[in-house]
Amino acid sequence: MAFQVGDTVIIKDLGRRALVTAVLPESHYQVEYLPDPAEDPVERDSPMPADEGGVYLVDDLVPVT
Repeated sequence: MAFQVGDTVIIKDLGRRALVTAVLPESHYQVEYLPDPAEDPVERDSPMPADEGGVYLVDDLVPVT
């Protein structure tokens, strides 16, 4: 599965929601983690600071439906 910038995904190993911020070569994606909606429903779709994220392979991500 391919993702686009702006897609919301779940990182399989962490179970954490994230926003795709960049599509990188070789099926890698840069993401910014999103706050847990159970903790703060108002902020659930706002990315956290840029240092709160990472780069993941496409197989490590699941689309949010």
